[in-house]
Amino acid sequence: MFENKLPEPPRKDIETILEASVDVKGNLRSEGNVKIDGKLEGNVDIGGHLIMGDPAEVKGNINAYSAVISGTVTGNVKVKTLLELTETAKIVGDVDIAKLKVAEGALLIGNCKMLEPKPKVDVSKALPKKEEKVTPLVKKEIKKEEIKIEPGHEV
Repeated sequence: MFENKLPEPPRKDIETILEASVDVKGNLRSEGNVKIDGKLEGNVDIGGHLIMGDPAEVKGNINAYSAVISGTVTGNVKVKTLLELTETAKIVGDVDIAKLKVAEGALLIGNCKMLEPKPKVDVSKALPKKEEKVTPLVKKEIKKEEIKIEPGHEV
């Protein structure tokens, strides 16, 4: 039923891996893809894709670009794109996401807030038309001789 989940990046594209035997206390920050299979007590800030395996445990807030969670999170989760909760996922905290995919059996105890998509801006309307004259903000060029700075004045 849920076969079309987010593909896991190739292992070579995963920058950091916390194996099941690893128990860490402290914050984790990475711009790349991260896989957590162990226990982490602290906040997680990931610029890429987060994969939390089962029985991974995170006690802290998670902030990621995208994520697949199969383990347990005790804290708030914020994901910029898609958050996928597999059948073994358990989140005790609020989620703030753009898209959510939940498998049967996943547990979410908290509030869920979906971000509204940002409207696309038509750049052509913001640019002046060829016949429109753009008025410069600075009307006069200032010469070095005209600048006077006295002691005690901020620049």
